[in-house]
Amino acid sequence: MNVALRGTLGISILALAILAAVPTDTATILASPDVVAADAAGAAVVEADRSRITAHLLAVERQLRAADVSHLSPERRRARAAALDHLRDYREAGRFPHNHHGRAATPLFRDAHGTLCAMAYLIERSGGGALVDRVAATENDAYVRELAEDPELVAWLDRNGMTAEEAALVQPAYGPMPAPEGETGLARSYGVIGTALLAGDGVALYLNGASAGAQRGTARGWIGVVVGLTSSVMGLLVLDEGVDGAREGLAGANVGFGVLTASLGVHRLLAGSPAPGQRAREQPRGVELSLRPAPVHRRPGLRLTARF
Repeated sequence: MNVALRGTLGISILALAILAAVPTDTATILASPDVVAADAAGAAVVEADRSRITAHLLAVERQLRAADVSHLSPERRRARAAALDHLRDYREAGRFPHNHHGRAATPLFRDAHGTLCAMAYLIERSGGGALVDRVAATENDAYVRELAEDPELVAWLDRNGMTAEEAALVQPAYGPMPAPEGETGLARSYGVIGTALLAGDGVALYLNGASAGAQRGTARGWIGVVVGLTSSVMGLLVLDEGVDGAREGLAGANVGFGVLTASLGVHRLLAGSPAPGQRAREQPRGVELSLRPAPVHRRPGLRLTARF
């Protein structure tokens, strides 16, 4: 096994170790009921919103269970009862969406962490995952009353013995999350920084990748190592602050591409180092110009040689 291959394997193992250290379950952690803003005031706001939603869902569940459903078929009554049982489970779990996008209370079918709203949870539990995905992708912040004409939603309500008005009651609005006071300037401005780091990774990957051919050069290798390590470290620092949404994805991309960039940089450095026995046979580096006599068609002449 040559030096370059051994170095590449070593860097790959190091890359896997770094990626293993990144909290891959960040979305689940942030969506848990125990997550609060970094400051005490923000924690109070989050807890108050959770208490408000819990009380709202409890009142709605009691109201819907007490409603007269004698006009429904036995099958629809059973489906309605099952949906209300799911609503109870959802309320008791206490995992509600976080509104990171607006300054006012708004509904959210699915938040940035993947947490479903109450109505979306009921639909998904009854096998309507495709409907939830479509609404979350196209009208994530729409009220149920705005979706009342959606044929798929109307069909779901009919099968489960619920009216659009009752579904609207189930769907609460979610207050805006307080901005964490402990967030650093790096995390706040990471959109620009992370994009610039990705661009740097791209340039370094081009210099050290297949497009660079078999050219050797320690400068290219060191560029890859420095740019890759910078990108990885910055991404890890931002992920450690618990950012979410697009910045979380961007930081993760910086870590992954940074490790790859640094790996290729080290590979080029190792590949550009000749074996001890080969070093003496290599021509000296640099630029050399020589002018010496040379026969040209058996006549005296001069020959100019340039070597780079």
